[in-house]
Amino acid sequence: MNNIRREKLFIVEQKLVDGKIFEIERSYYLAEVEIGNKVSINNEVIKDGSYQISNEKKIYEVKNNTIIQIFTVNIYKTSSETEITVHQKNYWEISKGDSVFINSEITESQSIKLTKGTVLLVHDGKINQIKWKTIFHNLLYLFLH
Repeated sequence: MNNIRREKLFIVEQKLVDGKIFEIERSYYLAEVEIGNKVSINNEVIKDGSYQISNEKKIYEVKNNTIIQIFTVNIYKTSSETEITVHQKNYWEISKGDSVFINSEITESQSIKLTKGTVLLVHDGKINQIKWKTIFHNLLYLFLH
């Protein structure tokens, strides 16, 4: 019965860091997981919150059993060799509004210089502004944001 449900609803199962199986209903068989997909654990309603996938750099933010945001977890080094973790909305790059953590704790308001020269201005754990090392990146950032 469980296999029929999985096939009929195009469910993909992903293991969470706590060992539970996260079930994601997709719109069709080969569809990527996306915002708006319905989710459950053991076909049951789940609490609103964040769910981190084991063996992947993904966190799904869920509200009313629906994915409302997908974050990619990336680790960066600061110029002082401290590792920071960024929950990125954009898979490829850091963006304004991304959350920043040091030692699994939300970062205080501060300026963080990364090893490649980029400076993150963080306010209450969220990136408020990005100052890129090159003028090109700064102009592109201002144009796009």
